[in-house]
Amino acid sequence: MRTRTAAIVTTLVFLAGLAVGRLLPRTFSTETPVTPVTRPSVVAVIDAEIPGTKVFHRGQLLGEVPLELTRERLAELGLDLTRPNYVGSLDHDGWGEALIFGEMDEDELKLMLQVPDAEADRFLGVETPWGRRTKMGPWKGPGGEEPRRVLAYFQKAQEADGLRFRVGLPDRVRRGTKAVVELSCEIAGPAVVTGRRPHYRLLWGGFDTPWRRRVCLEDQPLPVEWATIAPGQTVRATFEMDVPPVAGDYSVFAVLHYDEPAEGAKRTRGGTYSNSRVLRVR
Repeated sequence: MRTRTAAIVTTLVFLAGLAVGRLLPRTFSTETPVTPVTRPSVVAVIDAEIPGTKVFHRGQLLGEVPLELTRERLAELGLDLTRPNYVGSLDHDGWGEALIFGEMDEDELKLMLQVPDAEADRFLGVETPWGRRTKMGPWKGPGGEEPRRVLAYFQKAQEADGLRFRVGLPDRVRRGTKAVVELSCEIAGPAVVTGRRPHYRLLWGGFDTPWRRRVCLEDQPLPVEWATIAPGQTVRATFEMDVPPVAGDYSVFAVLHYDEPAEGAKRTRGGTYSNSRVLRVR
């Protein structure tokens, strides 16, 4: 009887010890509670057809593609997060120079892309005060998914039939004067480029100017020799443009157009973009 009673007492003491042991860490623990880490919310992902492409805001490198952008990062770059539509507003300008957050024509936060040096000659360049960037062409996205995703493609420096269209500018000009602009078109392939009434548009604006508010010199005629350009031939045209009255750095480019094919031609040319150059007004 005594043995049985002792066994029961021992068992009860053991169970009581287990209960106290479980309660002690909760009641007397001095460890600091662990706060869960909250990952910043990604609102946009920028990717590109060329691996190693870099993304810039003005002269600031943001990273390489695929680049994730959070609300916090966009706020650091100056995007007004009190405007809820701004965060999901990722778009691109119509000239191929920048991706845009914000409100078109009013408050545009512009990001520019730069392919690696080894790939730079394959695509149209965008000269900026902060270095070389790359002109974008068609792109995919963004759709309705979250986060918003874009895949950027780039405009070829030489088109499939060998046409290369370029704009040249003086390095530096004074306010209130004239700047001499040179347009050149080279055919490095086997095809003849031909069309009626060759003409160009010239567009320029500051790097913070909303893209649709650039000055546009419309429908300017080109010399008659631009109507038919043979393989291996280069044609040039020079003209003067009015220099902006405000000192600053301006991005300038041109677009080559033909009205319609010449008689008997298989195809025509239209909407061919040049590279972009900086006009430094002082």
